[in-house]
Amino acid sequence: MKPLEGDDISRGNDDREVKKPQLRPPKRTSKHAPVVESTRHAVSRKRTIFEPSPALKARDPRFDPTVLSSNPDRNAAEKANKNYSFLSSYQAAEILDLKSQIKKAKDPDVVAHLKRQVMSIEAKLRSAEARQREKDIMKKHKEKEKEAIKTGHKSKPYYLKTSEVKKLANAERLEGMGKRARDKALARKRKREKSKEARNMPLVRRDR
Repeated sequence: MKPLEGDDISRGNDDREVKKPQLRPPKRTSKHAPVVESTRHAVSRKRTIFEPSPALKARDPRFDPTVLSSNPDRNAAEKANKNYSFLSSYQAAEILDLKSQIKKAKDPDVVAHLKRQVMSIEAKLRSAEARQREKDIMKKHKEKEKEAIKTGHKSKPYYLKTSEVKKLANAERLEGMGKRARDKALARKRKREKSKEARNMPLVRRDR
């Protein structure tokens, strides 16, 4: 029997339409809608409760501006320095422990690693001492200017510049050293200044 005109021969004997499986989940109607997950994969039971920032680093509360700014007390920095003064003794004990480990170590790589740790801690201690020295100089200068205005010797206070504070702090540090340590410090300073001048010097004059 011939098919009549208008009959669809592509369906064969089955009149039902064949639907293709949907490969991708439907898109979200908006960015605020929940994400549609595929049922082909099991849902993970792991849940992230708290994920710290990748830029999160340990900070010293004695010199952290976010900690000090939240405290309305003017002497917050001094109080924090007193409260955390035990850290300096811990670091000094850590230096002694590392130096004893250096004497016992035989592997040159381990010795180099321990020496780098000692240098890092010593640099932190020197930096903390320098900051405290500069704060003491600023405090003494403010008290001196305040007293001069109170007694009538001055009408306006003189504020020290950052460069002046650093220069006074460096002079005070050198005065507290012994003669041998002072000579070494001055020699290192002259060497740094000489190398800095050599870097800034033109190549034509440097070769002469």
